[in-house]
Amino acid sequence: MPETDQTAATTPPDEVEPQPGSHAVNFAERRALTSEQMKALVSLNQMFARSLSANLSGSLQAEVFVSLVTAERVLFRDQLATYDPDGMFLIEGMFKHFSAAGLLQMDLPCVNALVHLGLGGSYQLPTSEPLRELTEIDTEIVGLFLSTVWRELGAIWGESGLEIASERRVPPTDAVKVFSYSEYLLSFTYSLNISGVQGSLILSLPTAIADLLLRQIESKSSPRAQSPEVRVFMEQRLGQIAQRGELTLPAFRMSIAELTELKVGSIVLTGITSTARSHFSVAGGPVWEASVMQNNGKIMAHIAGRVERTLNNA
Repeated sequence: MPETDQTAATTPPDEVEPQPGSHAVNFAERRALTSEQMKALVSLNQMFARSLSANLSGSLQAEVFVSLVTAERVLFRDQLATYDPDGMFLIEGMFKHFSAAGLLQMDLPCVNALVHLGLGGSYQLPTSEPLRELTEIDTEIVGLFLSTVWRELGAIWGESGLEIASERRVPPTDAVKVFSYSEYLLSFTYSLNISGVQGSLILSLPTAIADLLLRQIESKSSPRAQSPEVRVFMEQRLGQIAQRGELTLPAFRMSIAELTELKVGSIVLTGITSTARSHFSVAGGPVWEASVMQNNGKIMAHIAGRVERTLNNA
């Protein structure tokens, strides 16, 4: 869809001269994707592409490569304009617990490759084979493999609870009935390579499903704000947690003879004066200089200043 300049976007409708072939856009309903949302969606779908490649390669006993090409928000009427009725296969998936459907579109060369391999054909596919009308058996085979696509998507979507309940093939002429003509879709286009046969796989999701995915992404990426009351309560509880502290006397010297004569009840003369500074510390925290004091029979540390070194270097 061509971009509309700023003047046209802000001028009242009755003051804008419509251009030939143009159509009105309700900018109030347009939902743009932020860069963070797009990065998260791309990351999810890259995981899906790798998983689907491995799954289809194992099922078909052939090399299958799926890679994400684009992820975009697009009007359904604009997407319809790109459809080739004679060159694509469409399958609709109805979501459980939601009155909404998603749409998978695959190029017919890839569909024929799936059918060929699904029927036990050689993995060396003919490159010049003309496209033919799909039989009921062909449709069943393709439907089985596209069910794998839906299952892989459900595994990636995970916590959102999105799951396909039923599927049906949609004739290209009936594609217009799947979504509202003016609805914005979240569209993912994948490059699909099946034993050298190149094509596209396109996943289209309606607004309701797309918004559910985006809300899930935002809930994971946005920090949860706590109320002031909860924050105060947490600070009070954390303030009551006991930490192990250490009060270390300055080093002093002893003779070997004094050390060898030590026994229970011995009194060690340290030579440390009462004004000497000791070191007070908590594991993992700073080291402080402190004077040792006594009050009611208990030793106290009077903090005098911080030592510019960590406990490991003390």
